[in-house]
Amino acid sequence: MPISALDLMLQQERVPTTLLFVGGEQHLSDFITRLMGETHAKKIAANNHPDIHTYRPEGKSGMHPIASIRRLLDEVYLPPFEGPCKVFILHDAERMLPSSSNALLKTLEELLEDTFFILLSREPESLLPTIRSRCRTLQFVSEREAPQNPLVAQILETNDYSAQLQLFSQLEESLQGEEETFIDYDPILEQILQYYKEAPHPERILALIDKCRFALARNTRLKVVLEYLFLSLDVL
Repeated sequence: MPISALDLMLQQERVPTTLLFVGGEQHLSDFITRLMGETHAKKIAANNHPDIHTYRPEGKSGMHPIASIRRLLDEVYLPPFEGPCKVFILHDAERMLPSSSNALLKTLEELLEDTFFILLSREPESLLPTIRSRCRTLQFVSEREAPQNPLVAQILETNDYSAQLQLFSQLEESLQGEEETFIDYDPILEQILQYYKEAPHPERILALIDKCRFALARNTRLKVVLEYLFLSLDVL
């Protein structure tokens, strides 16, 4: 979902000014290149583009220094130097002092159209709720968070719907034992729910999962339920 969501944002030229990546650091360079244009690819890859500002926690405290946040606040309203926009990347965004978080919040409320913030965090619950509410959150599943069932992982990782349809059938067949009278599909739905737990509109996703549980309890085929679920997720 996150990668396809980023693709859609870029295709429609509707990229939110503030994004929260939960995981997904490996997608940063490609995303920023597509945002700024291929002519900037070399400098982006070499980490020396003048319009990309990166901040990381420092020192023994492992916090973002107040001086760094002040520098960020000074730079945010300057025009781009050579690109079409400026990008500010805040690694481990939860590692800020309360005063810095509040100052950043004020900045996020007044961003210019040519300025983008990307906050990275593996502990988004540690961010101020007011900062999280300003961000479009994208959840990237890390290797340790990947669904236990490999077929479920493949379903979630592919953006090809025809391939998903084949995987739905394979998953259904893999769960049907020759003498099985009851199949517990709930672990499959739980793995899907966990994958989307930080996605936008989590209450809608939970409602969809509940509808799927209801349908499976009435002996609707798993393949049919998954087709409904993933078509519905695409339009959330």
